[in-house]
Formats: sequence, structure tokens, C-alpha cells
Amino acid sequence: MAGSVLGAGTDEVRRILLALTLLATAPAVSAQIHAGNVYGAVTDPSGAALPGVAVTISGELGTRSTTSGSGGEFRFLGLDRGR
Repeated sequence: MAGSVLGAGTDEVRRILLALTLLATAPAVSAQIHAGNVYGAVTDPSGAALPGVAVTISGELGTRSTTSGSGGEFRFLGLDRGR
């Protein structure tokens, strides 16, 4: 009988730990839904990288600009998801 009481307590502790884990990770998951990143590279028709090119991204919530790096790469981080 003592074993079943201990087992029930262990199951309850597991459920509590699972609930706490889900609650703790919920804000992080939610945050991922509200923002995004765009990565890319600017190349010419032959595939050669084009450094120093102005790159602009725009949407309902505004416009952001950057310049491609030495390998033609660019990135926009933390973009709002829009409406």
C-alpha cells in the first residue's frame, strides 16, 4: 500500500514539473511567433558576390535598409510579423 501512495505522489510531482516546464517555455515560444529574420546574399548573374550593395526591405510596419557585406551577405533581424 505504501508503494501505491509513493507512486501517486511521484506521478503528481511529474505532472507539476511538466506543467511548470510548459509554463516556463510558453513565453519563449510566443516570442518566436512575433518576429522573424531574413538572410540573403547579393550576387551577379554569374553567382559572384556583390559587396557594398544597398538592400532594403519594406512592409506594412515600415522600411529597413542595410548594406551587403564583403561576401555579398545581408541580414535583417527581429522583423515584426506585420498585420
